[in-house]
Amino acid sequence: MNWDLNFERLEGDLCSLIEIPSVSGNEQAISNFVRDTLKKSGLKPKQDKMGNVIIQINGKHEGKHVILNGHLDTVPPGKGWKGDPYKARQANGRIYGLGSADMKAGLAIMMELSRIFHSLKRNFCGKVTFAFTVGEEVEDHKRHGAYHITKKLKGNFAMVLEPSQQDDSKNICVKVGNGGRCILNVKIHGKAAHSGRPFLGVNALEVGSLVVNKIRKEAPKIKEFKIKELGVSFRPGFSVTKMSVDDSPSNVIPDYCELTIDRRTVPGEERTEIITQVRSILDSVKKESGIEFKYELKLLGYRRPVLMPLDSKLLKTLMEKVEKRYSYTPRLLFSLGTSDAGYFEKSGTPTLSFGPGDLHHIHKANEHVSKAGLRAYALICMDMISDVCEVGK
Repeated sequence: MNWDLNFERLEGDLCSLIEIPSVSGNEQAISNFVRDTLKKSGLKPKQDKMGNVIIQINGKHEGKHVILNGHLDTVPPGKGWKGDPYKARQANGRIYGLGSADMKAGLAIMMELSRIFHSLKRNFCGKVTFAFTVGEEVEDHKRHGAYHITKKLKGNFAMVLEPSQQDDSKNICVKVGNGGRCILNVKIHGKAAHSGRPFLGVNALEVGSLVVNKIRKEAPKIKEFKIKELGVSFRPGFSVTKMSVDDSPSNVIPDYCELTIDRRTVPGEERTEIITQVRSILDSVKKESGIEFKYELKLLGYRRPVLMPLDSKLLKTLMEKVEKRYSYTPRLLFSLGTSDAGYFEKSGTPTLSFGPGDLHHIHKANEHVSKAGLRAYALICMDMISDVCEVGK
């Protein structure tokens, strides 16, 4: 079916989104923009207290439920930008700006497709939900908008429009899965003493250093994860990423040390296993060192790993859409990063990550998305939803 996809409006929406700062925790302005802009197009978006914006469009006939998701927030701008990161700049067939690829290009596609579905006057089967969510870039999973909405929102198929390209061309890639992440906080309690009499205290910083070293030795022992068909082979990361002590004077043996542990996960691993693994390391440090200390272990955040079966009918359909429109087979990827896809997968909704933007250019200065890629992904999303929802039938 030939839909009226407005490329000029699509690119205009992306530029407008870039110019609204939306670093995690400050998404209200961009949430309001999405809500108000789509209201003007005749849609009926619902905005919750967190700032998530949900639009559901029902067809005339029974059918499948398709969900499109994108996050409204970005990371803070780093150093090295050639211009204002909040000023959309166009050059060499690209649109530059903070969040352009991760993932305001995906949001712009969602906005355009919601207008198109509204214009169909319910002439399709099933329903389509567009979920613009907050907090994806933060560690605490309880601040993730997708974590909350997926407790009730379930569908037959979901597409998270995170960037999945591997170059700046229009060539399309599909992320069939991504790793997960378990973030743990460890508080080590020792005993303060004068640094001239260290034997009277228990140095919490020394214990923390032993934990860092133990994790460094254990990391290479983690079982390698492989997807033979994709040529994927790697060990999940296991690192101490932060370490701090109290602000006591330099002549005092520190009685407190705090660590942040980042353990990446792969399909088949559960967070309970990771918590047990870290607890075992802490107990072994205590036993091997002979140092008497106490510790507290707390889960700060968790992201579930995702992997869609490679023989999935939905994946096959998506690949066929790319082959039909562009005459090549899209590359399938497994990403080491995390996303909100795991929340939809956990709710029972088969999920793919599929969107414009080069994975090598996100979370860094001069982030950009190619116009060709933006248009290509918009067209394939349109083709895919048209097929699943039997538009015009």
